Amino acid sequence: MKKLMATFLSALLILPSSLAAAIHVPAVIDARQLTQRSYLDLLEMDRIPQFSAAELKTVEEQLKKEREAEQARLKKEEDRLEKESSTQAVRRTKRKGVARQC
Repeated sequence: MKKLMATFLSALLILPSSLAAAIHVPAVIDARQLTQRSYLDLLEMDRIPQFSAAELKTVEEQLKKEREAEQARLKKEEDRLEKESSTQAVRRTKRKGVARQC
């Protein structure tokens, strides 16, 4: 195992720097992918990519659409829960009325 490691490290020393750098080519990241990462991942990045104004505008518009869709979904859920809650309150009131009559 030590011989294998020594051979590998020696080969890295011998390789031209451009070839060694090519081994660790970072993946191209677009602005949208960065919005999906955690803050910790972003803070640990070695290099912060630069984006054009058009790319940032596109991501901003996508995020705005997602936010509006989520707000609409939450409003529908809120309305559904309020309706369900009021229906249950009416049922409880009717049950109490029936129990009092008996």
